[in-house]
Amino acid sequence: MPIIALCSSKGGVGKTTTSLALALGLARGGHSVCLLEADPNAPLAQWLANAGEQENLALHSGLTEMSIVKAVKKASEAYDYIIIDTEGSGNAATGKAVAMSDLCLLPLSGTRLEAEQVIKTIGLIEDTEIMQKRQIPFRIIFVRTGNFATKEFKFIAQSFAAAGWPVMEQGLKERAAYTAMFQYSVSLFALNNIDVAKADAAKAEATAFAAAVKKICEE
Repeated sequence: MPIIALCSSKGGVGKTTTSLALALGLARGGHSVCLLEADPNAPLAQWLANAGEQENLALHSGLTEMSIVKAVKKASEAYDYIIIDTEGSGNAATGKAVAMSDLCLLPLSGTRLEAEQVIKTIGLIEDTEIMQKRQIPFRIIFVRTGNFATKEFKFIAQSFAAAGWPVMEQGLKERAAYTAMFQYSVSLFALNNIDVAKADAAKAEATAFAAAVKKICEE
């Protein structure tokens, strides 16, 4: 029962979209998934309230520094995968999510500002590793990227590689279907190419992303 935390010390980096795409991809594959939301803005709770019940997917929102540990423990007894969508800050709840995780995913869209926040989050993971005397695997994931890599993107990717930090080969591109999930309060897999341009490509991408994360968790 892997515990996966989506972490960033900055909001607006695509963390919640990545969390939902991953959860839906795993659920689509027949796995029971529990999304734990520690973002006080509660975008996932709002999405589910309008989208309705989803097969193999549960959501517990409103988690805080005081409640997150017990919520993770309880969910770990009932679901195949636990995905924690943390607040876009380096607060205590995020620290506890990192400490309980089997894998941390660090999303960014390829800007220097977001890269700096990823480095801060890696520092948090490394400090937690020292305190817990165990390794906490992490992966950097590029999201909301275009079809062509910018110079800034290439520089950041090269810098991460030079530092020895692992970057997932499977990312999530900038796609209308990911925005449509929240705009229309629907599952990604309920969309089609008539509703949203290249919805099928987004579904295939999310499925491949979920499979890649599953493989990492099984290593």
